[in-house]
Amino acid sequence: MNRTGGAKSFSGLREESPCRRCGTCCRLGGPVLHGEDLSLVSPWGKSWERSFGLADLMTLRKGELARDDVAGTLAPLDAECVKLAPAPESPDWTCRFLDRDEGAPSGHDAVCRIHAGRPAQCRALSCTDTRSITELYARDRVTRRDLLQASGAPEVWQELSDAHEERCSIRYLAELACAVPWGHAACAEREELVRLLRFDVAFRQLCVEKGGIPQDYLPFLLGRPLVALLSGFGLRLEQHGSTQELVRIGKGSYVPSGTPVKS
Repeated sequence: MNRTGGAKSFSGLREESPCRRCGTCCRLGGPVLHGEDLSLVSPWGKSWERSFGLADLMTLRKGELARDDVAGTLAPLDAECVKLAPAPESPDWTCRFLDRDEGAPSGHDAVCRIHAGRPAQCRALSCTDTRSITELYARDRVTRRDLLQASGAPEVWQELSDAHEERCSIRYLAELACAVPWGHAACAEREELVRLLRFDVAFRQLCVEKGGIPQDYLPFLLGRPLVALLSGFGLRLEQHGSTQELVRIGKGSYVPSGTPVKS
């Protein structure tokens, strides 16, 4: 959306009607990035020719439970994808580049801070005609490797990402989490899952303290912390004094078979 709400055409993706600037699409979450978005990203942040940096991104990893905005379902991802991260400290998935035009009436005051260099999904989206976004949605999505190579990030970042993926894959997390029983009875899966969560925390600290990677790059480089994914499996990690306890609070939304669940 732009300040005038005028229709634009970019890279073959046409907006058939003016944007109402309601901001609804921006509050549902940042867009997933595609191949033609690689030129918008720099390793360190926004510049005169780049719209955003790696610190503005978040990776949803293969197997992670995610919402398909076109189909309106929740299902484990068949492959990883990278998207614009939510605004810092945001309680929801509101895009970090959503701003407000104080001179415009409420409900028509949304402004995109990177409108001229917004990602392909944003350019394709139209409230009145979803054909373009539906066609684009799952096509030519980029990975962390694509973005690290295109942005010229240090090679060691890819090595760290690969090492973390090998030890902390979503597949392994799901295998353990789905096996944790109700109640507090000790079991091998519960104990191993707690160890896995601790390893994930320690690995992230190591990346910052020894690898010199800024903290706000970790959601892109390593994906979301494993503890943040527990609720999808109906689990919660509770702190009791100096000990941590993994508690099942529900069935969760994760479906091991990959069968979509209506959201």
